[in-house]
Amino acid sequence: MMQCKQCQKTIDGDAYQMVADWVFCTVCFQQLLDKPQERHTSSAPDTKPDTSDEEITKPADAANRCRICDGTVSEAQKVKLGIWTFCAGCYAELARRRDPEPSEELPDEKEKAAQDQAAAEKAAEQERIYLESRKIVSCHACGRQIHAGGSKLAEGEPYCPDCFYGLGLDEDNV
Repeated sequence: MMQCKQCQKTIDGDAYQMVADWVFCTVCFQQLLDKPQERHTSSAPDTKPDTSDEEITKPADAANRCRICDGTVSEAQKVKLGIWTFCAGCYAELARRRDPEPSEELPDEKEKAAQDQAAAEKAAEQERIYLESRKIVSCHACGRQIHAGGSKLAEGEPYCPDCFYGLGLDEDNV
């Protein structure tokens, strides 16, 4: 069973709407959506607007009411979010951070240290391979200077690609 956040009525079935983690009955949800329109409606053009004190303070009163709990909000507790005004309590519930799911367990320090060490070793190995491939070697047959990464080894000696394929050796048989 769920309870409406605004009117506290018990809601059965699927006659509700969710706003963040809050449950609203359909009536309160519609009122929540209609409130911005009420502020912007004007009187009919053929009637003269009423300028009594009650009407003048009404928009200010509406601006100081929480959109969720409909309570009066003091200036110190007022939180503006776009066109909506919230009390500090409702805003804190609306904007709170979610805790991580239980299945998203963070690794303990030993596991994290092992992962960091493995990543560092992998990076060092990649750097070593890169540096070795950038080393300059001489072709065993013609003496041409080539990068070790571009040479082919045959019988333990580096060959440039031209000499290697000229030997008639297959890469798989070396």
